Amino acid sequence: MASGLRGADAVASFLSGRAEAARLALVDGVPAAVWAHRNRPKAVFSFTVADGKITSITVDTDPHRIREHDIVLLGAAQEDQPDRGSLRER
Repeated sequence: MASGLRGADAVASFLSGRAEAARLALVDGVPAAVWAHRNRPKAVFSFTVADGKITSITVDTDPHRIREHDIVLLGAAQEDQPDRGSLRER
């Protein structure tokens, strides 16, 4: 899938529309993005940054690994936080 992509334009074209619904988050305290369906995280986008540029993006969709993460969505009001056990928002 994404393993054969090279360069910023190719990666941007591939992700265009696919990651549109992902939200900025802290995953185990590290900046990332999370895509959720019905308030349950389904994909975690982890970024490797070098010299101020994203050099790689890893997408994890394994439900068992995702459950092990502490995920906090960024940019949401305190009163909009969902119940514990799904996603938390900050």
